[in-house]
Amino acid sequence: MAFLNGNDTPEIEELLKKVKSVIVDVRNYPDITAMYSLLPYFQTTKKPFAVFTHRNINNPGEFYWTQNVRMYGIKKPFSGNLLVLQNEITQSLGEYTVMAFKATGNATVIGSQTAGADGRIAYIFLPGGLKTSISGRGVYYPDKTETQRIGIVPDIEVKPTIKGIQEGRDELIEKAIEMIEKISIAK
Repeated sequence: MAFLNGNDTPEIEELLKKVKSVIVDVRNYPDITAMYSLLPYFQTTKKPFAVFTHRNINNPGEFYWTQNVRMYGIKKPFSGNLLVLQNEITQSLGEYTVMAFKATGNATVIGSQTAGADGRIAYIFLPGGLKTSISGRGVYYPDKTETQRIGIVPDIEVKPTIKGIQEGRDELIEKAIEMIEKISIAK
């Protein structure tokens, strides 16, 4: 997802017409235009995927809920298998992207629990030239379940093993391919 952007959409649209399964890797920091460009091709429902809290600048300490964030699909979305890869390094926009893919109605998330660090970054400048940051808004599932400090829990937990790393294997991709092969055999 880090290497895609909105300009890639026509090429991806043509590719989706030719394949039965797609693996989306969000173990990197995705490009926001890629997320918003790609999601409509997978959206099978009008299900919301996130809600936020925002601060009331007129009353410090008071927060309010926003409307649910929804993605709207194209008339004939991809109906094949969608496998989304994440890990503990997936954070911020990556977590938000996984939340959106999960709400498409046909995604299976594989990997480990994400960092739990989503939400807009707010910087705090301190004396002595120091700078720190915190999450500037709350991010929740539509039912108002927290994602911050918890992360996005995968549907299927897969973590790299020492042996797999030594052999140069990507065990998350291997699991996704294994699932695709099982689905193909079952059909």
